[in-house]
Amino acid sequence: MGNHWNRHLRDRLPPAGGGGGIVPGMKGHLVIALVLLALYPVGAQEEVFLWPASLDTGRDAEYLTEDEKAVLLEMNMVRYNGAAYARLYLQPMLANFNGNFYALPGESSMYTHEGARAVRECIAALNKIANREPLLPARGLALAARDHVRDTGPSGRTGHTGSNGSTPSKRINRYGQWGKTCGENISYGYSGARDIMIQLLVDDGVSSREHRNNILKQAYRYVGLSIGPHKTYEFMCVIDYAGDYTSNDSPEAP
Repeated sequence: MGNHWNRHLRDRLPPAGGGGGIVPGMKGHLVIALVLLALYPVGAQEEVFLWPASLDTGRDAEYLTEDEKAVLLEMNMVRYNGAAYARLYLQPMLANFNGNFYALPGESSMYTHEGARAVRECIAALNKIANREPLLPARGLALAARDHVRDTGPSGRTGHTGSNGSTPSKRINRYGQWGKTCGENISYGYSGARDIMIQLLVDDGVSSREHRNNILKQAYRYVGLSIGPHKTYEFMCVIDYAGDYTSNDSPEAP
C-alpha cells in the first residue's frame, strides 16, 4: 500500500560517529554536504539530511536481517520526525486513491476499508510526533518474534495467540524479563520495510489504531522483530516491544 522501499535508506546514511577522513567541525560538515549534493538527487538529499545515522540502532545487530534492520530504522524515523515522514511517504499516496481503491500507476488496485480518510488521519497524527527516543534492539525480543513467525506462518494462522496458547508477554519472557509494559504488532502481506511500516501506521480498518500507537508509544524503549513466510499472506512481520528488557542466557530457539 505504501511507497516501495527504495533501496534501503540505511545504505545511504553515514556511519554513526562520522566517516573516516572527514575533517571535524564546520569544514567537515561542508564536505559531507557537498558530497551528498553531488551523489544524490534532490529527494534523496532531503532524506539523508533529515534522518541522522543515530536512528539506525540496529545497524550492528547481527541477529537481524537487513530487511529487519530496515524496519527498525523506519520506526525510529517516524518517532524522530513524524511530520517529515508523513510529508515524504504518506502525502504522495493520496493521489493514488479512487474511492476505497488504492493503486500505484501501472499496478492492480487494492481495496481498502477507509480509503484516503485513514491516510489523512494518519498524517494529522504524525504531524504531532517529534523527538521521541529511538527504539533499541534486543535479541530476546527478536527471538520471541521469530518464534511466533515460525509457529504461525507455515499454517497460515493469524493473530497474537500461538498454537500452544502462548501470549506475546509469555513469548517475550522466554528469553528475558520485560518490565513496565510490553506489546506486539503483526503485519501481513509485505516484506519491504516501508510497506510494513505504512500498513501499521495507517491501520486501515482498525478503529483503535493500536498498531500505530505501539510504534509511537513513548514508554517503549526496546524492540525485536522477525520477517518470514506466511502460508496465506505470503509474508508476515512480528514486532515485539518492551519498556524495559533484561536478557537471560537461554539458548536461541531451534
